[in-house]
Amino acid sequence: MRNALGQYNKTQINPLLKLLSDMLSIRKTIYILAGCVAASLFFTACGGNGSNNGGDNTNISAVVPDPNTEPVANTTTLLPGQVQLAVRPPFPGVDIPKQTYKASGTKATVIEIPSGTKIEIPANCFVDKNGKAINEDVEINYREFHNAADILTSGIPIQDTDGRYMETAGMFEIGGKLRGEEVFVAPNKEINVKMASFNEGDRFDFFKMQPKTCKWDEIDGEGKIKAIPNSEKVAKLKEIDTKIAQNARPIKPKAADKNKFAFDLDVNYEAFPELKNFKGIIWEYAGNKDADNPEKQTWVMKTDWDDVELKSDNGSYKLILSNKKQTFETTVRPILSEKDQDKALAEFDKKMKTYEDDKMYLEMSKKDISAQNNVFRAIAIEGFGLYNWDCLHNPERVQCETSFVMGGLDVDKIQSLTIFLVSKEQRAVIQFAGQKGTIPMFSFNPDDKNMLVALLPNNEIATVSANVFKKLNVKDLQKKKTLNLTFERQPNKIKNVADVQKLLDQLS
Repeated sequence: MRNALGQYNKTQINPLLKLLSDMLSIRKTIYILAGCVAASLFFTACGGNGSNNGGDNTNISAVVPDPNTEPVANTTTLLPGQVQLAVRPPFPGVDIPKQTYKASGTKATVIEIPSGTKIEIPANCFVDKNGKAINEDVEINYREFHNAADILTSGIPIQDTDGRYMETAGMFEIGGKLRGEEVFVAPNKEINVKMASFNEGDRFDFFKMQPKTCKWDEIDGEGKIKAIPNSEKVAKLKEIDTKIAQNARPIKPKAADKNKFAFDLDVNYEAFPELKNFKGIIWEYAGNKDADNPEKQTWVMKTDWDDVELKSDNGSYKLILSNKKQTFETTVRPILSEKDQDKALAEFDKKMKTYEDDKMYLEMSKKDISAQNNVFRAIAIEGFGLYNWDCLHNPERVQCETSFVMGGLDVDKIQSLTIFLVSKEQRAVIQFAGQKGTIPMFSFNPDDKNMLVALLPNNEIATVSANVFKKLNVKDLQKKKTLNLTFERQPNKIKNVADVQKLLDQLS
């Protein structure tokens, strides 16, 4: 069971198996995102009566969602095929929520985010809009974006207008308020953000979005800021692996087999206290060779041994006897007399339950820790806003004239339709506009795992899976420069970010 903090509760567990309590939740498959040029952010309403059954062929008017998140749309003149940069979540009512924390106006504050990110805010860090120092506690709003589902849901454009797209290593938005009024970082103050990152490598630069144009300004570049390894994760995994190895499966005791050789050990338990748990156990030979069979090697039974060692071995034990002159090794299993069998089986059941509980706890804990970030990326910021660790790429893609059909819709009646190309291997999400059954300026990299998501009204979607692109004849496509696609309308609406992630997983 998980508690409210996302940690595993365990009431009956060996104290030696207790782990650190700061385990994080599970991340699912990570797609690292980028954006590229597109023709429009418009999407269309479908069906004159509000239904989506395709029965109404009335011209469909373009519907533009109102921006509900700053920064506002860029209103500069656009060239054909360029995207209008704006923060517009594509699914009404679905967005990445902001988490709220308190920071002192006079004392240094450290905020630890569940993802592993740490925010260090110095003392006397805030001022109001008039530049007056704030001495009260301030509300800090923060959210992170790590994968395609996050950024696609947020509607934040990760691109520029010259055709370059960005591969992200993590993006975050941070702001501050006091009684609903915006506050600002004081001059000569910096907030240190050590962000959890799930994309390794040192090729990423640091960018800040301009609040009015949605363009990204490079703050620190040329890949000079090195990623910081998550050494704590490595240590935790090593600790868990050790405990897993120590969690030996108990061996079920068996009644004696009259047809097999069995013997007892006359042990000095003061000399070998580790063998006290085996007191009263009879050992049955479990091997198949005369050379290690104590019944055949009668000298073994007549020899005094200085050392006795037992090692678990796939349901049996390796028994190693030694003295200064010689060593004897054999394979045995513990057995019981009939009168002790019931008692021993009950004790075995208890040990087996503890073993299974410990095993499940350790496996879940290891899965949790494995999902944590491998690296951190640290930066000092001088103000609130939207920041991104990114690597810019120039597009090298196959361009083709593209037409499409969509089940249940007359695409010739659709004025404009927003379509996202998700390129998993390229770690990219690229926006295109579908217009009357075509996608102007469509391009993709045939070497990537590509999939398409088209936005329909009422949070419905239509898709083209990666398997469709995989079957394309690329050489033929490069000659003809034409591509025909069929979108499959999905039965389920998008209700939350998990739905978006599930969709991308299915399409891949």
